[in-house]
Amino acid sequence: MVDQKSSSMFQTLIQRIMEAARSSDNLCIIGEVGTGKRQAAVSVHRASGADEGRLSIVNCMALDHDNFLSDLFGRVTPDGDLVRKGAVALAEGGTLYLHEVQELTRDSQAALVRFLETKTYRPVGSGMTLSSNVRLIVSSSATLEALVEAGKFRQDLQHFLTPLIIHMPRLNDRLEDIPTLFKTLLFQVGNGRPISIDDDALVRLKSHSYTGNLLELRNLALRCVSSMKDDHVTLKDVEAAIRGTAYFDLADQASEGVYAELARQSGDTQYQAIAAATSPTMLAAPEPEQAAPGPSGADDKMFDDLNQHMSMDKIVGGQAEASGPEAATSAPKAPASAAPAREPKRTEGGPPNLKDMERKYFLDLIEQFDGDKTKVAKASGLNLRTLYRRLKSLDID
Repeated sequence: MVDQKSSSMFQTLIQRIMEAARSSDNLCIIGEVGTGKRQAAVSVHRASGADEGRLSIVNCMALDHDNFLSDLFGRVTPDGDLVRKGAVALAEGGTLYLHEVQELTRDSQAALVRFLETKTYRPVGSGMTLSSNVRLIVSSSATLEALVEAGKFRQDLQHFLTPLIIHMPRLNDRLEDIPTLFKTLLFQVGNGRPISIDDDALVRLKSHSYTGNLLELRNLALRCVSSMKDDHVTLKDVEAAIRGTAYFDLADQASEGVYAELARQSGDTQYQAIAAATSPTMLAAPEPEQAAPGPSGADDKMFDDLNQHMSMDKIVGGQAEASGPEAATSAPKAPASAAPAREPKRTEGGPPNLKDMERKYFLDLIEQFDGDKTKVAKASGLNLRTLYRRLKSLDID
């Protein structure tokens, strides 16, 4: 059987997210496209304890300076009428998230430095200076230090943004997570119906090199669902999904049977056997991977639905509410340490999610301290009022 334990790298990532949630310092999330930077930011916010604040998101990609100022600070007419409320105002008392901050122009970088230095801003078209109380989280698909050295990013801004840093692992660095990730994606793109998959197909997925990380894995799941029969994914379905097209050299079709048989006969070494096999030759050039969805489209839905491994917003559950330049979310608080060993309950059709693990964590503490909520609050790093609110949200009496 294929090992379905989560990787130590993923466990470390969850620990880093919880540590960042307990701090109020600015946070920079670094990772390749498709690694889940946006959802990591959502998870940090929801677990941070900014109970009355909201998460306001600005996507910095393709924003010119004027649009960035409007998105960030808002805009008023010459008569003083509000045209647009900015992300800073929407996030007051909560979290401001700048997605792909490395895309900002030099003028926009300078404006962001002034805002971070003074904690004040002016809406575009207004002469009124307003103060702000937000926590800033940014993400970048490039290392800011390298951009500074290349002269593409301000060094002072880099220092403002990086008191805390989280590096998002590539999917190629956590291949042992693929079986659980892929089964969860099948459940999602299959509209919640149970879909089975052969072990040799999962092993083949682990031998693939991913350039698009979770977005690419989701594309493969979509292709498998479109070609499978009887809600069952085979090695042949996975091979066709990886090629991206069903048009391949007919003379090589027979090799697929040999390929699958090689995996079955190899037993514990099937991973090496599949990795070493030659894929069928295609008549045409490979179809490129499907383009990543837009910043507020299907990619957010995908990460919301990934159950245990990358839906880290499931730490406390809930849905984002459209409210900022892209979205704003409310912010309940999460526990201060990882879940202990009691078996968590499982969501229907999927592995245990992080909210269930959090519930198990508090149940263990309550049992350990014989129901003394004051001691439970102290052990979990929460004040008593927040603890009762967390217990109520987890359906714990």
